[in-house]
Amino acid sequence: VNVNDQSREWRVLSDDYVQTPADRGAKELTAEEVSIIENKIVKRATLKKTKSYEEADAIRDELEHTYSVLVDDKTKEWKVVSSGNSKFAVEAARSQSSSYKEQKIDKDVDEEFSSIFNTVKDDVVAADITAVADVAPEEEDTSSPIAIDISIGKAPSRDELVILTVPSLKEMLREAGKPVSGKKAELIDRLLE
Repeated sequence: VNVNDQSREWRVLSDDYVQTPADRGAKELTAEEVSIIENKIVKRATLKKTKSYEEADAIRDELEHTYSVLVDDKTKEWKVVSSGNSKFAVEAARSQSSSYKEQKIDKDVDEEFSSIFNTVKDDVVAADITAVADVAPEEEDTSSPIAIDISIGKAPSRDELVILTVPSLKEMLREAGKPVSGKKAELIDRLLE
């Protein structure tokens, strides 16, 4: 077993793949089919060592479509499954991708989440600006919506201040004649005093 502490991964360092018990309700294999599958898995391992990944993937796909067999490269196991929703199926699929690919997927998910969050945050700020503009249309103050709310007597809530940037909070503190140094949480506390 090879353990990589840096990437928090482990792998079995053997070319021997072991058959694990089939899922309940999965197709039963004959001795001849088991022999064919084992030979294909050995050939696939050889192809992966020579970096013939497309051919190795073709064998993996053939095993899945023809025999309902999934291969877990991390644990060096193979199994006949009844569906692709089992825990083994998830782990086998995960073992097929490189840590680079997994990190890229994680990064893409993080970026998508951030873009959704930022869009929602921008919509909330835009809605606050529109609501404030409806209350006091004669004022043309383009500072933050919270600053406008303060100018008409409404004290901002912590939630309203949290969505603002540090420069906006510092500007509000300057207008209130308060110190502008410190971390964001300290600036918000100072504005709420």
